[in-house]
Amino acid sequence: MNPVLIAGAGLSGLAAALTLTKNGVPVRIIERDPKFHYGQRGSALMPRTLEVYNFLGVLADCTKTGNHPFKRCIYEMPEGRKPMKIFEMFTYEDPTPSVPFRNCWIIGQAHNEEILRDHLAKHNVFVELSTELVDFDQDENGVIAHVIKHNGSEETSETIPAAFLIGADGARSTVRKKLGLSFTGETRDDERMFLADMEIKGLSRDYWHSWGDHSPRNIYLRPTEYDGLFSCLIYAPPKDLKAISDDRDALFKFIKDVTNRHELEFGNITWMSEWRANIRMANKFSEGRVFIVGDAAHIHAPHGAQGFNSGVQDSYNLAWKLALVWHGIAPRSLLDSYTDERLPVIKDMIHPGR
Repeated sequence: MNPVLIAGAGLSGLAAALTLTKNGVPVRIIERDPKFHYGQRGSALMPRTLEVYNFLGVLADCTKTGNHPFKRCIYEMPEGRKPMKIFEMFTYEDPTPSVPFRNCWIIGQAHNEEILRDHLAKHNVFVELSTELVDFDQDENGVIAHVIKHNGSEETSETIPAAFLIGADGARSTVRKKLGLSFTGETRDDERMFLADMEIKGLSRDYWHSWGDHSPRNIYLRPTEYDGLFSCLIYAPPKDLKAISDDRDALFKFIKDVTNRHELEFGNITWMSEWRANIRMANKFSEGRVFIVGDAAHIHAPHGAQGFNSGVQDSYNLAWKLALVWHGIAPRSLLDSYTDERLPVIKDMIHPGR
């Protein structure tokens, strides 16, 4: 029987690939980008995702390299040095035999993806970079995917027969668009922020530092699992965000001016991005033998680490069912439960109480 093809090698795609692989299903996982993703991005592994990672055998590698959630330290302004408030971001709860994972864990998304790729490699499954899904056809018996492999200025095409196709290819998902699924919601241009990972000297690694609470300019600096590297989050008016996005020196000056911590020393910026609020979801998460997971199916605010956690849980929900169907243990109708189960969860997460 043909393999399952996964388009997109972010956390959702990797989680689907590992779940299928560990259940004896052959997979190919392709990624249109030429390099693996950088940056902390989504960094909080929530308890239900820890359960999934425990089943997949990757949890120990994540917890030995990440961190417990840091206490948040809000500084008095305008001096920016004296703590005004220090508090736990998450209340610690003791594990129990019935609920062994009750607390979140902090590890950068790029590092998280690296761990999943390493576990896939143990099964001789490797991400095929610079490989872009451009089209597909499906019928009752399978999927025929058309991909292009980019090698510098050269392009080669390949036709891949697959038992099923999983679109884990992000908010601009080719898979979702080819299926003709809607992606309704809203873009909030007034909700923007700047994200970066940068080296900083002169700042304690004991807290998640924040300045400018309830002001137009807010800066949050969180220690990462790498010594000297901090994850930076900035809320500011659009004019400021554009200025700091285009100029490294302007960014460092902005941080010093807002925090009033002029003694801080800055080094390399390893990753940065400007973010704006898009809140959207597809009307359904599958059509025939083709499925969408993660950002391809829904996007929303990063608060609470909703994005990649919900994407990993999409993939796990789908992949164990696909494994049963691929092996002939369960009927195809089992796959209908993927949308039936996940869509209400996502809808309630994006629009709670509606």
